Amino acid sequence: MEHMPVDPKAPVSMKYGPMLLGISYDGGNINRTSSACPFAVTVLNTNYGGLDAAATIMYMNNLEVFGANRDTEKFRLARHHLYQEIVVSIVSVVERAQRNGVVCSLPTGLDNEDETWTLLPVVAAAQLDTKERYKFFANRAERSCPICSGPRKGRSVFRRGTPHANRWPEIQRLQSDAVGANRRKRKLAQKSLERKGWHAVKRFRLHDRCPRSMMSAPGRVFGGLAACDVMHTIFINWCTYFLTVVHDSLTPKMKQVPGMVTCEVYLDRVTCEKDNSMSCENYLGMVTWEAYLDRVTCEVYLRMFTCCLKQTLDHRLETLIGCFRDPETGQTSRTPRGAITSQVGLTAELRVLLVFLTMHVLGSQASILDTTTHTRVREHVLTAGSSLILILTAVRNKRPYTIREWDEIFGPVSLRYFRALDTIKHWDLDRKVAEGRRYNESHPDSPKKLKQFKCHERDPKDSSDNDTDDEWRSLVGFFDRSANILPHAVVHLTSQVI
Repeated sequence: MEHMPVDPKAPVSMKYGPMLLGISYDGGNINRTSSACPFAVTVLNTNYGGLDAAATIMYMNNLEVFGANRDTEKFRLARHHLYQEIVVSIVSVVERAQRNGVVCSLPTGLDNEDETWTLLPVVAAAQLDTKERYKFFANRAERSCPICSGPRKGRSVFRRGTPHANRWPEIQRLQSDAVGANRRKRKLAQKSLERKGWHAVKRFRLHDRCPRSMMSAPGRVFGGLAACDVMHTIFINWCTYFLTVVHDSLTPKMKQVPGMVTCEVYLDRVTCEKDNSMSCENYLGMVTWEAYLDRVTCEVYLRMFTCCLKQTLDHRLETLIGCFRDPETGQTSRTPRGAITSQVGLTAELRVLLVFLTMHVLGSQASILDTTTHTRVREHVLTAGSSLILILTAVRNKRPYTIREWDEIFGPVSLRYFRALDTIKHWDLDRKVAEGRRYNESHPDSPKKLKQFKCHERDPKDSSDNDTDDEWRSLVGFFDRSANILPHAVVHLTSQVI
């Protein structure tokens, strides 16, 4: 904080310190008719995570162009310039407040006595989702990393690249040459920037226009604003990955909701051990559980239970939701109905809660998935859930782990989590392909034949080289070679939390 000025007329007893601020905006529209995105400022000097620590200060206007002009590079450059200027105009207010700071009283004395502080505001974090992050920092694509060169040339997203901070003077020189007059030199500089993950023309202007209002971080560019947001990365997306694969592991029959049937129709579906038919009176006379099990075979019971599995999981979830309370307020979270099979309307906190509840619903052995179809996947569902719970427990409440423990959590534990997810996705794809082939074979003349499954299309600007690091060779490729950059956060989260 060498740029912070000190008021010579201030009392000797006055204390000085930074006022850490965070900026955030969401590019999604606020509703179906209004095309504006909210811009929020958060306070980072406290462990409090409620609504009083954040405030929406404005709605950023969206540049709308209709017709063919919307898909042009000029329109995208104009929209990027508009958003950059809006952010600079907001942070410039913080820049002007750096002169004298903000005087306030904080209960930091003995017995929580109020003391006079002069807090000098500084922007320390930018909390953005993936689609806004790569545009904000002027990266080439969503799969680019603003911290290192990262996943490029067909490599795995878990590959540790060269930090941009180690060669920032070279990047600045390339950015200057990319807009120069020499055409040949300009083309070479633009290609070099794209290989390193930067856009050829777009630039991040905040660190040049407001340098004093940004707090520097070792090994990071842009004053440390280029960081991995735990909420968007882990609480929302990593939890969504796990909840999605649990839902995908359910077969179509498990997702069927049985309708209301009459007793005669139900009895027609039941196969008895002792006789082939059963009257309605005899069925109603079986009031004990032993008599029921004596007549109904185990296969019939399992078939009846499997058809109701979706309702069973949701019912267990609703039963458990009231057993978990906030340790301070004693209140329970709102019940996310149908969240095992639907994630509509879930916040980040509810997704974290659902991960823990889902493991309770499945049980320690996941006996619900103990079927012939799920023989290959049941163990991996438990492995993914247990690994994610370890990660969530570590990143919440600022637990005092050592560097060695952080390396273990964001190393082998995270690798085990994504390896289990990859195996489940691979199993689900094989199951769908097998079902599609069986359907096509049994319906050779049907006009509704299932189409062939297509492989994931690689980024055309990536190399065709498929080699990767030895420790990631066991991964199938659904997450380490996808277009998603969020699994790449395991490379930088250890240095970020220390």
